Amino acid sequence: MKQTRHFYIDHFRFIAILLVTGYHLWRMLGKPEITFYHYNMFAIFERGYFGVDLFFFISGFSLAYTTSKKNETFDNLAGYKKFVMNRFMRLAPPYYVCLLVWNILLYLGVTNKSHGVIDNILHILFLHNLDPSTVYSISGVLWIVAPIMQFYLIFPLLYKTALKKPLFLFVSSAAVTLIINLIIIPYFLSGTSYGKYKVILDTSIFSYLVVFVLGILAFLYKDKILSIINNKIIVVLFTILIIHTTFLKVPLISNQFIDHIVTGSLFGFFMLYYSNLKLSENNTLNLSLSKLGEYSYSIFLYNYIFMIYKSPISTGVYGWFFYFILVFSFGILMYFFVEKPLAKLTKKLTPRM
Repeated sequence: MKQTRHFYIDHFRFIAILLVTGYHLWRMLGKPEITFYHYNMFAIFERGYFGVDLFFFISGFSLAYTTSKKNETFDNLAGYKKFVMNRFMRLAPPYYVCLLVWNILLYLGVTNKSHGVIDNILHILFLHNLDPSTVYSISGVLWIVAPIMQFYLIFPLLYKTALKKPLFLFVSSAAVTLIINLIIIPYFLSGTSYGKYKVILDTSIFSYLVVFVLGILAFLYKDKILSIINNKIIVVLFTILIIHTTFLKVPLISNQFIDHIVTGSLFGFFMLYYSNLKLSENNTLNLSLSKLGEYSYSIFLYNYIFMIYKSPISTGVYGWFFYFILVFSFGILMYFFVEKPLAKLTKKLTPRM
């Protein structure tokens, strides 16, 4: 039986993939709005890209948990190589199959995304977020895989720094994100001949570094953080803040990038409080949400599968339900036929490497 500790992580993975999918469908289905005073009921999907930040937060948190559990120290090159290889074998095989599937779909004319030799080479090397022409090629959502793999490469350094100098790590990573988004992009790139390179910074590991770091710190200092936020009044205020920022018609923070990083991080820290709840392992809802969280990587990889329809079959409630079911069903199917079998295979092969 799955440990209770995993429930809260998987439940928030489900929330993250729900937000990301909702954002993509919101754009496809005409960007609907239902306004009420200063709030928009569809704002949670309009700004659902903060689900990406939540994914990154969870990545940092989960890696710190795994590292702590295995008591890894990364004191030698062999340990570092083993760590990177293990992460590569977890991330890459389903991703490479996904690239193949999307290349076939693009060849069949499902959509007009670029999928040439350079596109594929950079995607295979996890470097496609370093070229403006390949960031969103093949399938637009796949840009996210690049900074995650790049994060794996520097995680040992971040983890060791988090143990010794957590404040320094947080301040420096936050400074990098702020400098990029409040100084470099608006004053040196926007409106210039270098504007096309904005997308590289937008999707770089450096822009999202603070979110990964917050995830690491959230695990390492979980008890201290919980001692502060595990108060009924604070929890109520925190919940109100999250609902307020999520459904506001106009974002609380004017800089869109900073806004979704802050919102995604708020959800990440709410996950800590949620982790303190006693979740029954025999509860059907808990198990179902946990499973959907487990399937989230495959659902994410094929998030644009709705593009097999040239135009929406419906933009109403029926359309939302249809496309959510389509995306989730196809992703779950690929989990059982691709991700899960490959995970079993790589588990057998990895110890021999």
